[in-house]
Amino acid sequence: MSNITQFTTGGVKSVQSGTANPAAGAVNTAITISSINPAKAVVTLNGGYIHSYDTYACQLPYIVSLTATTLTFNGTHFYSGSAWSGQPTSWQVVEYY
Repeated sequence: MSNITQFTTGGVKSVQSGTANPAAGAVNTAITISSINPAKAVVTLNGGYIHSYDTYACQLPYIVSLTATTLTFNGTHFYSGSAWSGQPTSWQVVEYY
């Protein structure tokens, strides 16, 4: 049986969010954030690009690393058949107690 006190000591400590515009090409993008404990944090990335032509490809964003003060991700990019182009990606870091 659970004790109610184990559910009243936690919660959200901080929320940070923003939008980044990655450089053209499949390169990492580093975002400076306020200091957090990465072991108690969750990251959400939103972005993508879909195109109907066969000569187009897309890369969805993915997390490369999360440290106390830096979120590094790769994406969102798409390839138009001749060059990569960076697309806006929104991010959110939620830290828990």
